[in-house]
Amino acid sequence: MANVRKYYSSDFKFKVATAAVAGEKTLAELSAKFGVPAPEKSRWKKQLLTNGPTLFDKKSDPSQLSPDRQVQELRLIMAKQAIMLEEMKKNCPTDPRGKAGFSVPSPTSPRKKTSL
Repeated sequence: MANVRKYYSSDFKFKVATAAVAGEKTLAELSAKFGVPAPEKSRWKKQLLTNGPTLFDKKSDPSQLSPDRQVQELRLIMAKQAIMLEEMKKNCPTDPRGKAGFSVPSPTSPRKKTSL
């Protein structure tokens, strides 16, 4: 049987890393409790200790984000924009031909004269 890679949520990683930093239990006890190998816990603990001071910055610099995190942020922005576009399409009036969107007069149609 092939090895299946496990993916852990950031909340779970944070929980395990804080438990490792607290030092109340040994790495073996934490492995038994959380079911995570010791090297992973050590890596998460090191990441927490090195990145800890920047966790509470008011604004994080996007250029300091990892490429994976930047992609995730961009996908989130795209998803929000797609939702906004769908909402605008739903709320947009339809023209007599039944097509969604604003009706734009053709260049050959007579225009109404407006006075200023």
